[in-house]
Amino acid sequence: MARRKPEIMTCADVLALFDDLRSDQIATVMSRRNPQAYILGVRFGDLDRICKRIQRDSELARELWASGSFEARTVAVRIMDPTDLDASTIDAWVVQIDFPTLAVEFANLVYRTASAANSTRMQRWTASDAEFVQRVGFALVMALASDATNAEPDASFLAYLEQIERDIHTSPNWARELMNQVPVAIGARNDRLFAAARRTAVAYGTVEVF
Repeated sequence: MARRKPEIMTCADVLALFDDLRSDQIATVMSRRNPQAYILGVRFGDLDRICKRIQRDSELARELWASGSFEARTVAVRIMDPTDLDASTIDAWVVQIDFPTLAVEFANLVYRTASAANSTRMQRWTASDAEFVQRVGFALVMALASDATNAEPDASFLAYLEQIERDIHTSPNWARELMNQVPVAIGARNDRLFAAARRTAVAYGTVEVF
């Protein structure tokens, strides 16, 4: 079967789709992850289908992000061209993130910019006191660790393992949840990092998350 051709949509078109698909019940359930987040209540599967209908459009992505809902911002990061994501936009958006899955999707988008500043961002964001900024930072570390094509030195990952071991139990919930996944990605890179990641996970033990 022929693949459906992506459509050109306006921000109003996408928001109208959300209105047709939203559910108060789903919004209530999703809001448990962060009661302060602006959640419309669109199912993840419906978001996937909407994203497949839209062609990559960075201007539309910016308009959707500005509209403020979790759903609009999820679509925004998926249709944003990484080459159009400048440093000022990255810095503005990261502090507005307020939902766990959006933090990971945003980190993956930032990673695809292949910016020389990403190393500095990881250091700054993983040290942040803001829950979702810290989560984005560790999601960026995980994206780096999971990419077998990069030549990031082991020393960088060993430093993050030390940071995780030291800080995981005192970090906020959604940062802590992501930090607990990072050693798995780091350990898959090579035998040396596997041994270090295993020692880290054993050292910090059981992690309680929401």
